[in-house]
Parts: sequence; structure tokens; C-alpha cells
Amino acid sequence: MDNQTECEEFVGALRSFLERVPLAVDVPGLLGHWRWFGEWSLGCVGVLGDWMVETVDTLCKEGETTLTIEALKRHALQPDQQLRMEMEARTGEYKVERAKAQSEQELQQLLGNPTALPGAALKNLEANGVSSLSTSPDTTRSTRGKKRIEREAFRDPVGDQMRAVNALKCTFSGVLEIVPQRFLDSGISRVECPQCAAMRSLELRNELLRFPSHDKRKTRTPQTDRRWAKRETAWDVVGG
Repeated sequence: MDNQTECEEFVGALRSFLERVPLAVDVPGLLGHWRWFGEWSLGCVGVLGDWMVETVDTLCKEGETTLTIEALKRHALQPDQQLRMEMEARTGEYKVERAKAQSEQELQQLLGNPTALPGAALKNLEANGVSSLSTSPDTTRSTRGKKRIEREAFRDPVGDQMRAVNALKCTFSGVLEIVPQRFLDSGISRVECPQCAAMRSLELRNELLRFPSHDKRKTRTPQTDRRWAKRETAWDVVGG
């Protein structure tokens, strides 16, 4: 997180999580380690939220009364999980850069080939029944050769890393903004992911509902069961 705005947003999210923890918390002290939190959550607020909820849930079950950095260390992401998430992020960045380079290459080819631009010469060719696709192959090859754009150096994922990248994960997870009593009164425990429509049965833990990290739903069949779903900005029971 090199961007100042991103850092401020992350610290704000961290403060919000710490202030909502139902345990004794040294908020200023833990905020002083915000860079450590950012490193171990890969700068992702969703990962940070899952990490907090899992740690607090375990401490409450064990009868502990204080949230400490030692407890947080015990529930931080494992190295293999960090590797998988880092590889997914790098692969996404590479795809963006590759698409950008391809667009720049196509633009250079277009600008370097006058017959591809709208103008009098093109109109004259079409008026004489000559297709714009029938230009000289030698000319096209020559133009492309002059405007060639080399791919930037990048180490492609291989072996186990490639298999980890292919495990597509949904970006949605974390604490849901559903009033606990309203959730209990509904009698409905199934919740639909607002990103990929995957369904999970949830239960309250320490007055919080947490949607777990999950693989993207592969089918497109609409959900029809009664369930909690997010419509625009609010959660409500739908279907049935």
C-alpha cells in the first residue's frame, strides 16, 4: 500500500474493526502496527475482516477477555494462503498490462497504416470496388515490423503456482450488515453472495454474521429458495 489514500482507508477500516471487537482492546497500541496488519492481510480489507472475526470468535470460545497481537499472529494467513492470493493478484495485474500493451500495439499499427484511416484514398478504393482488406500483404508486414512493441519482462507462474492461480476465488467475504435479531426472527439461515450468487448457511457468532471466503459459483441457474440477499444497498429475505 504505497498510495497515501489507500493507507488512510486501510487504517480507518482497521480502527473500525478494533472498536467493534467485544473484548478489551488497546486500540491505539494495535493501530501502531497497521503496517504489520497490512502486510499479513495483503492490504485487503476483506481479508482483514475475516482475520479479526476468526480471532475474536476463537478467543471468546476459549474464555479470553482481551484481544492481543499474539492471538492475532496465531490466526494470520498461512504462507501457502498468502502465496495463492499474491499469485492471483499478480496474474490479474499481468492480464491488465498485457491488454494495455495489445491495445497500444493495435493503435500504433492503425496510425502507421494510412490505408486503415478514413480519407480520400480509402474512399477512392471502395468506389472502384476494391476492398480495404485487399491492401498489399508486403506493405502490411513492413508497417507492423516498424511498430513492433515488445512485451515487458515478466515471470510466468509455473507448476504448483499455476494450479493455485487457477483456483478462482470470489472477492466477496466478511461481516454482513444484517441486524442479528432480524436474522434470527426470519428463521432463514441461507445467505446469497451478492457477487457470484453462491449460497451459504450462516449462524450468528458473537452477534456477527460472517460470509466465508469461497470459490466462485460456476452455474448460472437463478436461485429460487428463500434466502437472505442484498438488493441495492440493503439485505432482505427473498425467494420462496
